[in-house]
Amino acid sequence: VNRIYPGSGYLAVKMGVIPKKTKAAIEMVKLAFDNFADTVTADHLAIAKGKLFDQLVALASDPWEIAQQIGEMTAMGRRQILPHEQWEVIKEINLRDVQDLAREIFSNLSEEIGITVVGPNADSALE
Repeated sequence: VNRIYPGSGYLAVKMGVIPKKTKAAIEMVKLAFDNFADTVTADHLAIAKGKLFDQLVALASDPWEIAQQIGEMTAMGRRQILPHEQWEVIKEINLRDVQDLAREIFSNLSEEIGITVVGPNADSALE
């Protein structure tokens, strides 16, 4: 997620695949995304919240990061949301919220997916 443009971000998948298996690998990734909402668990959410908490603690203890974040929000005319305020919002997120958002994000992924193939045999990978 991008701090400057809230609500934006990107999702990337990187894998090493022999050219003749590229299409099968892409189908596997699309299937995993299609089923993501049904596979995320409360344990996954707890781990993610823990990592976000650790990032907020690091942010709150780094004056340079605090100054940079305040500067970005001020430049965009947005109210500064302090780390402890961010944590209060994060704590309220539940498994259903994550599953609903995953369904919303991934529901049309097959139609919107962008694919880049890089390598010496890239031309033949999608044949």
